[in-house]
Amino acid sequence: MKQRRPRAFLSCSLRAEDRSFVKFVAKMIRGFGFIPCRTVGMYSAAPKPLYEQMREGIKAADCIIIAASPRYRQQDISERTKRKKGISEMIHTEAGLAIAYEKPVLVFASDGTDVGTLLPTVTQYFIIKRGDKAAFRRQYPLIQDYFINAYLMIQKRWQAEDRKQLAEALKTGLAIVGVGAIIKMLFGDTK
Repeated sequence: MKQRRPRAFLSCSLRAEDRSFVKFVAKMIRGFGFIPCRTVGMYSAAPKPLYEQMREGIKAADCIIIAASPRYRQQDISERTKRKKGISEMIHTEAGLAIAYEKPVLVFASDGTDVGTLLPTVTQYFIIKRGDKAAFRRQYPLIQDYFINAYLMIQKRWQAEDRKQLAEALKTGLAIVGVGAIIKMLFGDTK
């Protein structure tokens, strides 16, 4: 029997300067047995509003994996001298949708990216230093654990969904048998 592979909605930038980082994260996703999918503009396109495509994609996926790269130069509201490179608002929206659908959220941030305040409150995340293989090797055991635990969470959801489908099928089957028995009793032979 073929093992079921989790589908991961890949939330990422589609800009040319982020392409190598996104490819690295997608390759890592595949390496851990997950299937990157449903990324609006990369794996999915439709003539409908972006938020609708995102919502449908995240709902259909088993988890969301965020490849966070710097998008905007931002200034801290309370301390005007602090400046940072923050992520796109769309990533926050996609993370919020995943949380609403109770999907695991995995985050990999390109070095120099400020992930904001939402993502650190909902999940752990990893900073990936582009081209630094030694740093990645040091993080690898934790990254591996990250994917294993996400898979276990997804597998638990699959089992619950399978049990629910089985219960519905049994309920339908018993209803059909019950209707058949009632019809036989009402219209059957009365010998």
